[in-house]
Amino acid sequence: MLQQSNHLELPLLEIHYPTLECTVSGNGEHSSSIMITALIDTGFDGFLSMPKRLAQELNINNNLKQTEVQLGNGDQVTVDVGQCNLQFAFAKQVFVVDVIIDEDDECLIGMGMIVEIANRFELDFEKEIIRFSSLKV
Repeated sequence: MLQQSNHLELPLLEIHYPTLECTVSGNGEHSSSIMITALIDTGFDGFLSMPKRLAQELNINNNLKQTEVQLGNGDQVTVDVGQCNLQFAFAKQVFVVDVIIDEDDECLIGMGMIVEIANRFELDFEKEIIRFSSLKV
């Protein structure tokens, strides 16, 4: 990880598979926390999506609401939405974010979260890095 005053570069852990590691926790009194690796999904405009089993493990099932979302294939589905705390190793700030809870097996970081981190985001597959510029965290 290379972090300068307003610039951050992170290695791509797998080529063509941009991920970020973060710690997530429920925001209830009996919640636990866990380190996750989440795929950056540029087609997802939310903050975070996680499998139902993980949300249950973190006790994020309190005060869930439901919302309609459109999947990448165009299908409309109803999903549960909760809230969790999210923190990146490169930032002191803890974000309280909406998390979509679904049946997928993978955690996703959406562009809603990316724009909270920086004003500019770039995937450089040649250099195998994720670059954030004009950091907000």
